[in-house]
Amino acid sequence: MAVQPNLPTANKSNELLRFFFASFSQGFTGFCTNPIDVIKTRMQVDGELQKTRSVGEQMHNRYYQGFIRGTLRIVREEGLAGLMRGAVPGTLRDATYSGMRIYLYEPFKNLLGGGNNLHTKIIAGIFSGAISSFFATPLDVVKIRLQVKGERRYRGLMHGLIDV
Repeated sequence: MAVQPNLPTANKSNELLRFFFASFSQGFTGFCTNPIDVIKTRMQVDGELQKTRSVGEQMHNRYYQGFIRGTLRIVREEGLAGLMRGAVPGTLRDATYSGMRIYLYEPFKNLLGGGNNLHTKIIAGIFSGAISSFFATPLDVVKIRLQVKGERRYRGLMHGLIDV
């Protein structure tokens, strides 16, 4: 007679592996794409500031005039480190959100009856995504505040989280 594997332990280790790989892969991706996010955030804020100016001023006073010019301006004024502003909270935000979303999906699906129908999958996805967003959003706020140019608002990640 063959020995049966302990399925709950095997399932638990698979869930932890999914959590780890989802967190690591999305965290790594978020870290690598942080410079693009910094430029995008600065251009968005610059666009919002333009709304407060007259039409003539808007055309001539854009601080970040496109992706390439924005990149060059940041590097010239702040060095390469300027492109990595907000990288730590951004990486943690991506890792937290993705890891939790993947980890919570199956338990929610099982809580809803474990069916494989579309409704169950959608509802489980909504719940796992909502809870993940709840925990990841403060990190996102700190990331964006660090990415926006101006006076340094936080001494570090923990100071930013306490403030939020």
